[in-house]
Amino acid sequence: MVSPADRFVHYIKPDDLHRLNLNGLQSRLGHGDLVIADLGSLTHMPSQQEVCRNRIQGLGQQTGLPVFALNESDTLLMIAGRNMRVDTEKHLLGMAKWGQLGNGDSQ
Repeated sequence: MVSPADRFVHYIKPDDLHRLNLNGLQSRLGHGDLVIADLGSLTHMPSQQEVCRNRIQGLGQQTGLPVFALNESDTLLMIAGRNMRVDTEKHLLGMAKWGQLGNGDSQ
């Protein structure tokens, strides 16, 4: 018999008014859930995309968890919940890593 899942993946994206609903996610991250935020629908609205990105960053700061960018345009963001591991050695994640790659490869 399979036991019920105790960890979940939450995929969130802006609603029709271009807002992110983060209600309850701080608690869920504390339980070990994974949050993926997709801001790709806001590429035509850079200021609103930045507002949403800052809200995700704030959620990461509130929980003490790092926020990772999963693509070069920083429109796909991930927060791994409590007791999750992210391999940053084999996989390039985050804005700083992408910026460092561009500078290091040109030399």
